Amino acid sequence: MTKKERDAVVAYLSQYINSGHAIKQKTNEITKLRDLINCIVPVKTSMPPGNPMDLSEAIADLVVLEREIKEEVKALVSLRQEIRGVIENLEDKVLQNLLTYKYINGIPLYKIAGEISYNYRNTRKLHKKAIEKLKLDLQRPH
Repeated sequence: MTKKERDAVVAYLSQYINSGHAIKQKTNEITKLRDLINCIVPVKTSMPPGNPMDLSEAIADLVVLEREIKEEVKALVSLRQEIRGVIENLEDKVLQNLLTYKYINGIPLYKIAGEISYNYRNTRKLHKKAIEKLKLDLQRPH
């Protein structure tokens, strides 16, 4: 297996974790926007508002962002199921566990080593073996 092929499999598996990070960033953005909305106090005056962002604009931005997150979460759940299905197609339970820890739970290999009772070096070898087996599975017609 070439490095390019291995990288392609790892990129495929990493989509779930990476999407989760993007959703987390947007969730943080929502929290900041809500805090901003709570700081805006409507003041009745005959003058046009001097603040370029009034309360209605902030609320509209919040609603749009919440809709985006809802759609992204739906896609993330579907992606998670797809990746989990690919991982579960491996016959070797140790390899399944390793890939689930890494690509579904986001645990680094050095921590996974303790979970599966292997040293770090052997865990890296198992990871490489699992990626190679997945490459073969992903190439087969379904």
